[in-house]
Amino acid sequence: MDDSVRSVRDRLETVARTSRSAADLERRILDGESYTLLLLDATPQEIRTTKPFPSTVITAVRRDGERVDVEMYTTGQGSSGAGWFGDESVNAVGCARLTARPGRNATATGVQCGDTVRAVFVDPWVEVRLRP
Repeated sequence: MDDSVRSVRDRLETVARTSRSAADLERRILDGESYTLLLLDATPQEIRTTKPFPSTVITAVRRDGERVDVEMYTTGQGSSGAGWFGDESVNAVGCARLTARPGRNATATGVQCGDTVRAVFVDPWVEVRLRP
């Protein structure tokens, strides 16, 4: 899952390095140049009914001065200790905030998922802290 975030960060960085301004960067992300599904400000129902079910999604894009922040989630498989019989496979979801500036690098940080993502990924899903 960390690799998925790094891939999105790398694509975002490619767009950021060739953008002239934060407005240009934001427009290019919204136009799909980061090659990641956009479900902006979606409701839990909208995410649940997207076909095929999205495993890596940008859920928000916000411009703050010369910076553009992107929020995303990604899903995958994890494991948890199940006692004497070894590890048990679990469905996992993790969220990240990516930050980019025109002409510069992009960064990614694992964050706690928001209410919408938590409403989609309920038990038996577990939230994990990403370390991209």
